[in-house]
Amino acid sequence: MSQFPLIRPLALCLLLALLLQCRQGHDLDAPKAKKDTPQNTEVIDLINDNQPEEALAALQAGADPRQTNRFGDTALMWAAAKGYRDIVDLLLSKKVDIHHTGSYGRNALHWAAHGGDSYILQQMLDAGLDPNSNDERLKTPLALAAQRGHLKNCEALLKAGADANLRDMDGESPLIWAIRNEFRELVVLLACATRDLTHTNSEGESAINMILQLDRRPWLVNSEVQSCHPQIESIIEKTYNLRETNLNKQPELDLAAMKIALHQAINKVRRKHNLVPLGEDATLDKVALGHSRDMAAQDFFNHVNPAGKSPSDRAQEIGYNTRKQVSDTEFLEGIGENIFMMSQSAGSSTLYDKQEKLVQRSWHEGDQLVREAVESWMASPGHRENILKPGYRRSGIGLAIGKNHYVYFTQNFF
Repeated sequence: MSQFPLIRPLALCLLLALLLQCRQGHDLDAPKAKKDTPQNTEVIDLINDNQPEEALAALQAGADPRQTNRFGDTALMWAAAKGYRDIVDLLLSKKVDIHHTGSYGRNALHWAAHGGDSYILQQMLDAGLDPNSNDERLKTPLALAAQRGHLKNCEALLKAGADANLRDMDGESPLIWAIRNEFRELVVLLACATRDLTHTNSEGESAINMILQLDRRPWLVNSEVQSCHPQIESIIEKTYNLRETNLNKQPELDLAAMKIALHQAINKVRRKHNLVPLGEDATLDKVALGHSRDMAAQDFFNHVNPAGKSPSDRAQEIGYNTRKQVSDTEFLEGIGENIFMMSQSAGSSTLYDKQEKLVQRSWHEGDQLVREAVESWMASPGHRENILKPGYRRSGIGLAIGKNHYVYFTQNFF
C-alpha cells in the first residue's frame, strides 16, 4: 500500500515527456519564416537601402511586386523616387497598381517628379497617371518637380497638360516654389505658363514680390517672359516703393543772368570770326521773350507759332521795322531767329534695391544751359549763319521755363 503514492507522480512525468516530444516534432516540421522566402522578400527595404540589384533579383525570383510598407508606399513609388529604371520597367510589366497612393497621399507620378528621372516620369505619364493629380496637401507633380528644380520634368509635365496655375493648401504655385529655391530657368518657364503673377499665397506673397525681395528683377523682365506677359514691366514698376533723391537740389535759374551770359557768348564767337559784336535791342528782347514764353506755355518748338506767325510777323505786330538798308541799293527784309530748348534736368540714375526703386536726379546749372545753346547753334548751319551774318548789328534775347523743367531760348537778329 505504501508504493501507490509513487506511481502517480511517475505517470505524470511520463505524460509531460510525451507532450514535449510531440511539440518538438511539430516545430521541426514548421515552414521557414516568411522573410526568408523569395515571395516575401522586403523589396521596398532593399530599394530604400540603395540595393537595386538585389531588389531586381528578388522581383525576378518571384518577390511580391505589390508589397506596401507601413506607410502604404509601394516598390514602384520607391523605385520611381530613387531613379531605378530597370525596377520601374519590371514593375510596370507586372501590371502593378499605378494609381495606388501612399504616404502624403502621393502616387508614383508624384515620386517620379520628386526624384527627377525624366525617363521614369515619362513612363508614369505614358502609363496613364494624371499630371494634375493632388497629394493630401494639394501638391501636384509639377509643384514637386519645381520645388526640386527638375527642369526637364517640368517641361514634360507641362507638355502632358499639367496646369501651372494649380495651388496647394498654402496657396503655393509651382512658380512660387521655383522662385523660393532660386531656379532661374524654371522661373522663366513657369512664369510663361502662369496666368496671374500677382496672385498671393497664404503669407501674402506673390511671384513678383518674391522676385523683387530676392533682387532678381531680370528673371521676369526679359524678352521671354515679356512675350507671354507684355505688361510685366509696368506691373513690376507699380509694385516698387519709389524713393527719389536730389529733388530739392534743383538749382534756381537766374534767367536775367543767363540772358546776359548768352549775349556775351554770341559776341565772343563773332569777335573770334572778326565780326562786329551785336548790340542789345530792347524791342527785339520783347519779340524774343514773347516767343519763348509762347513756346513754353503752348508746349511747341518752332519758329512759326500755332497762329501761323513768323519771327518778322511777331516783330511787326509790336511796331518793329523789319526792313533795313544795308547799302545804297540793297535792303535787308525780315529778322533772323535762333531757338533752343533743353531740360534743366540732367537725367537720373535708377537703382532697383529689392522692392525699392531709388531714383537720383541731377541738374544743369544756368551756365551749362547757355553753353549747350551756343554749341548747338554753332553746329547747325542755319543757326550758325545767323550768328555769323555780317549784316546783323543788333539782337534781342528772351528765355522762359516750361513744363518738365524745359528752358526755351530765343534770339532774334536784325
